[in-house]
Amino acid sequence: MSYVVYPVLGHLVSWLQLSQSLCRLKFAATVYKAINIINRRNYAIKLEPVHHGKPSSLEQESCILNHLHEGTAVGIPHVHWFGRESNFDTLVLDLLGPSLQNLVTLRERFNIITVQHVGDQLVSFMYAKVVSYSSLMAFQLSSLQYIHSRGYVHGDVQPFNILIGVDPSPAVFLVDFGLSKPYRHLTTGKHVPFRWKCDLTGTPTFASINGHLGGETGRRDDLESMVYVLIYLLSGSLPWLQICPHKKPTPFTVLKLKQTTAVEQLCSKYNAPELATMLLYARMFSFTDTPNYDYMCYLLRSAVPQAIGDT
Repeated sequence: MSYVVYPVLGHLVSWLQLSQSLCRLKFAATVYKAINIINRRNYAIKLEPVHHGKPSSLEQESCILNHLHEGTAVGIPHVHWFGRESNFDTLVLDLLGPSLQNLVTLRERFNIITVQHVGDQLVSFMYAKVVSYSSLMAFQLSSLQYIHSRGYVHGDVQPFNILIGVDPSPAVFLVDFGLSKPYRHLTTGKHVPFRWKCDLTGTPTFASINGHLGGETGRRDDLESMVYVLIYLLSGSLPWLQICPHKKPTPFTVLKLKQTTAVEQLCSKYNAPELATMLLYARMFSFTDTPNYDYMCYLLRSAVPQAIGDT
């Protein structure tokens, strides 16, 4: 019989007990499920080893999440505690359900109605009455516009970072703000200048072309990543994932295919030209332009009747 050894959390252990390792993130943090031993409520705990002399990414994430919750946050997890325990930076968050990536693995792909709901809520402020699984998807994407309205970009929009909520809040949440950053000065509102920074941030599969090339990422890059996610949900894959089925493609290969694959070709098989228009729109506006979220929602809502009519 094998045993899992969990980190010791000092005085936090007086009210929380680690019960299960959920996942390991790419930037050294590990996520655990924890139970409040008093009221039996479940939480998620992110633990990251302390790196002396380096800023804590969990502390930064905690600050961003708390700032986002100063407004009417939409689809953003709550921070319940942040601090340092033993040799770990510790962030206690809402425990959520499976990610869209988990669901794609089970379902292979989603139908156009579900994809429309996902996109509609990632882009707009509209709330949807939760009446079906599709509506659960729908409750999410208002969060992306909300994050932008608070002066931040997410920086890593991908299926692993979009999670289904659990009762009594069956919504959808955008998580993992470790790469998030302000795109404007939080006091003056002045937009940060564009620069070439050379390093790709985010996940190559869903990163924008600008991000691949080393450009400073902004709102347009979040939206381009979002469209890749919607196409991925609809098809279950992307062209740059199909060239090496048993091998992870290099960021260079992914970039070249994004640059050379016709946008219309990405969506033609699934009769969703509106997604192609959304991708072209996300790529065309400048770094400091404010996206027209209503226009993107219009395109998404236009996609569903046409797709249903041709089935």
